[in-house]
Amino acid sequence: MNLSDYIYKRKSTRRFSHDPLDGGVISGIEGFLSDLTPLDKGIPVKYELIHSIRGGIMRAPHYIAVYSEKKDGYLTNIGFMFQQFDLYLSSQGLGSCWVGLGKPKYDPHPGLEFIILMAFGTPLDPVHRGGDGFRRKRLAEISNISDPRLACARIAPSAFNSQPWYFVDDNDKIYVYCHKAKGLKAIMLNPVNPINVGIAVSHIYLENKDSFSFTKEGEHPILSKYSYIGTIKI
Repeated sequence: MNLSDYIYKRKSTRRFSHDPLDGGVISGIEGFLSDLTPLDKGIPVKYELIHSIRGGIMRAPHYIAVYSEKKDGYLTNIGFMFQQFDLYLSSQGLGSCWVGLGKPKYDPHPGLEFIILMAFGTPLDPVHRGGDGFRRKRLAEISNISDPRLACARIAPSAFNSQPWYFVDDNDKIYVYCHKAKGLKAIMLNPVNPINVGIAVSHIYLENKDSFSFTKEGEHPILSKYSYIGTIKI
């Protein structure tokens, strides 16, 4: 299965059928979830398949609740891992949406922090779109060089469509940054923007699985208004 094909088709679903998915579909989902690729193997991550949540406005027959140990890079790691799941659902014709509001009704993983939900199920609207259906910044606005290899990251989904990623292309390295919001926007965006960047990095990984590597480097360009996330080699 080539999930990278769905980078250019995937669309968030916000209206779902109330009917639960059948057991065979859920088994396939559980199998895929057990084999997600992390950005950082040293960060413990757990998830739970649940059917209802507390709070929020998104209603779906199924949710994935994601938990993680709080370590450097843990939010970016979550975005990286579970965007793979998001694209898998799209490949199966299922609808999905990252959910920032709402929480599980119980906490099955003491010692880990609840991070985010993903709603999914049978969509009531189309789950795919054409290539011109993305409202995104131009490539030149998210990188110092208009590198076509970053086109897949440009169209990544993000909370409030904030698109907080920025890339510095330096020969064989691509330095990854996250925008630091200020004022009232900081309250809404700064807690989730590292997840958004992880989603964009996941797209780069899926387009370059055989050559992709990600590291944190002590020396990197310093950008005002941005935090350094890591360095990609493809």
